[in-house]
Amino acid sequence: MNRPHEHYRAGEAEASAEARRLEHRMLRVSRLRTFAFFVMVGPFLLLETTSRELWPLLIVSGSIGVVIFLALIRRHRRLRRALERARLRETLNREGQARLSRSWNGLPQPPLRSAPADHPSAGDLDLVGRASLSHLLGRVVTAPGKAVLGQIVLDPFTPLPASGAELLGHIRSQPQTPTPAPGPGWREELRERQEAVRILAGETAFREHLELLGREIDRGGALHDTAEFLEWLERPGWLTDHKGILLAGRIVALYTPLTLVTWLLGWSPGLLPVLGALGALTLHRVVAPHAKERFAAAEAGEGDLAGWSALLALAEEGPGGSIHLDRLRRSVQEPAPGAMRAIRGLMWIMDTASVRRSSLAHFPLVALFAWDIHTLDWLERWHRRHAVAVGGWIRSLGELEVLSALGGLLHDHPDWTLAGAGKNETK
Repeated sequence: MNRPHEHYRAGEAEASAEARRLEHRMLRVSRLRTFAFFVMVGPFLLLETTSRELWPLLIVSGSIGVVIFLALIRRHRRLRRALERARLRETLNREGQARLSRSWNGLPQPPLRSAPADHPSAGDLDLVGRASLSHLLGRVVTAPGKAVLGQIVLDPFTPLPASGAELLGHIRSQPQTPTPAPGPGWREELRERQEAVRILAGETAFREHLELLGREIDRGGALHDTAEFLEWLERPGWLTDHKGILLAGRIVALYTPLTLVTWLLGWSPGLLPVLGALGALTLHRVVAPHAKERFAAAEAGEGDLAGWSALLALAEEGPGGSIHLDRLRRSVQEPAPGAMRAIRGLMWIMDTASVRRSSLAHFPLVALFAWDIHTLDWLERWHRRHAVAVGGWIRSLGELEVLSALGGLLHDHPDWTLAGAGKNETK
């Protein structure tokens, strides 16, 4: 009966020891970085007082110092991220002990804090709020996970929405009064979920990794950005109905740099590239409001994208062995190239689009290439290819997170009984 307690105590001790090791390594790297700084700066400072014959040696020495200094900075950042993860592991294992002893003050706020006033069972069964079932399932931390948890806990007989935006809408605007009776196939679905929960109960490393990644992208439980991102996925593209502007942008992107080069070589008058730049700026003036709106919507979930990429990679390689888990794993692998690579592709597009925040870089790119037209084109191409699937991917992540939390509950209380769903069960 004390095995779960021992598991969390051992996990906390291991994470704490790892954090101390990482702190010592970071201290050594910091000292080396200070030394590398002087190796980098010193030779360049000596150039003024040293004969020219020694300059090549000093420049090479200083350059080596620059490389070492930059490498140590990168190493320090990696160690800092590893330390943050070790401290988070320590926290999660401490919370596991608090959850077992029902020390609610040692746990984060419950993922579900309220229910509709006319809900028939939320109050009687303590489904939401402090010291509730949802508080006990506090391993659910991402916005899609909380949305799935709200649906399963407060309205279990209503199927989960296929749309990610609709799913988040359930928790943003309070769930409706639950369906009074289960629909067809509820027993089979319940058995499949229970089978998945039993498997996940034994996958302690997977569950901890999933919760770690979820905590790293959690931003205080706010759903606005995630919902805005999913709603953007369901909107039509702008350039689809303005193909003439896209064609003009492509022509300008070839014409302006070409005429600029020919003018610099003295083969054409300077008026030609000026006309091209004016055309590019005119196109930008037309496209900019629409591009800004769509970039902002796509970037609304940017803080989550890197975390989702890691979560999707974990889900693609997650445990199988049950119908439900196999279905969730397939859902993030299809269509090709799969969810993880698609999200990373979107991150690359948004990194490219972020140049618009630098006026020094943005204006020349706009004048030469009508830059925002092309980044918007790349974004809308990605949208056409993946928008339908992304809502399902995020929904699958939310469901996997909830099943993992239920698996953690079964791991902590192996003597608890899963509700039956046999043929003779009453409704």
